[in-house]
Amino acid sequence: MSISCYTALTLFIVTDTIRLLTLSARSLFYLVNKMSGLLSFLKEAWVELKKVVWPSKNKTVRLTAAVLAVTFVVAGFIALLDLVFNKVLTFLIER
Repeated sequence: MSISCYTALTLFIVTDTIRLLTLSARSLFYLVNKMSGLLSFLKEAWVELKKVVWPSKNKTVRLTAAVLAVTFVVAGFIALLDLVFNKVLTFLIER
């Protein structure tokens, strides 16, 4: 009993298509479950964001200015330390 090449190819295509559809259904089920979890998370996050007491514009500007000032002071301090260490090491190496 032998089957033709055409019949074998047709069987292969049909079984491969069924396998692909099964994987697609599993993937779709997985994605739907994940999406429902994501939607639930986003809804809960939105509820929590409604509870937040946001600062006024004036307070936001003042705090931003304070953060920038501290950042520049620390950057200047680190630059000064770098300059001092560079001079000391250069002096020690050239000696």
